[in-house]
Amino acid sequence: MSESRTRTTTFSVARVRQVMDNVYDDIQALISRKFLSREEGARWYDDLVYLLNAQVLELFEVQLAPPLGLRRALRYQVRDDGRVQGTMPSGGLDLFSLPSGTAANLCVHYRRDAGDLTAVSRELARRGWTTGGSLVSGAAVADRTYGAGGWGLERSRVGNWDV
Repeated sequence: MSESRTRTTTFSVARVRQVMDNVYDDIQALISRKFLSREEGARWYDDLVYLLNAQVLELFEVQLAPPLGLRRALRYQVRDDGRVQGTMPSGGLDLFSLPSGTAANLCVHYRRDAGDLTAVSRELARRGWTTGGSLVSGAAVADRTYGAGGWGLERSRVGNWDV
């Protein structure tokens, strides 16, 4: 007996660029709070576009670690099955509730069906990435959807954002 499975996707390079404009607005908010530098924000953008175009990501997190407190994250879940039909404005983040000295980190999680990640791993190492990160634990509360033509990212807040 044999089985086959197909996966349809609404992915396109143009859609990634369009959706990542919203994510870059979120990154700009982090830069304005001095949680990361302009150069680092630009690298994050380029690296995420590379990974999304490679179609290997299930999700990525922008993790925020206050000097004295628990990590929290903005989790961006890839939605490429057509269910994202529109986009919401970027923003809606109260980053001023986080103290100065909060550190920002980027963590990615690969798709189960990503296939051979050897070339991607080599490219990320060349770009200065390290391994061993972990996702922030806790319930994810969806607050924004950034989409174009059925492809998009669902942004959720993970961890305690009420502090």
